[in-house]
Amino acid sequence: MDLSPEEKQLVTATQADLATAKEALRGAANKMRQMAKINREAGRAKASNAAMRFEGVLIRVRGELHEAHADAGDALCDCFDDGGPVILGGGGGR
Repeated sequence: MDLSPEEKQLVTATQADLATAKEALRGAANKMRQMAKINREAGRAKASNAAMRFEGVLIRVRGELHEAHADAGDALCDCFDDGGPVILGGGGGR
């Protein structure tokens, strides 16, 4: 069984949302790395550590999103005959 046109549209839109979310998490983590550096250089250890900790959480969440994205791709391949081509055609910020 193939994905219906409506399902293909939903998958494509989800792939775009995932790419946006992953990029946003990467950007936020980079900003927290900069924040940690600024505070470390200013001698504010606690503020630096807080930014570093938040950076770590953002990196972890992005990693979990990658794993969930892969799991969803596996499910598409398992459940739909055209799941693989849909995944490969959509990208989604891998």
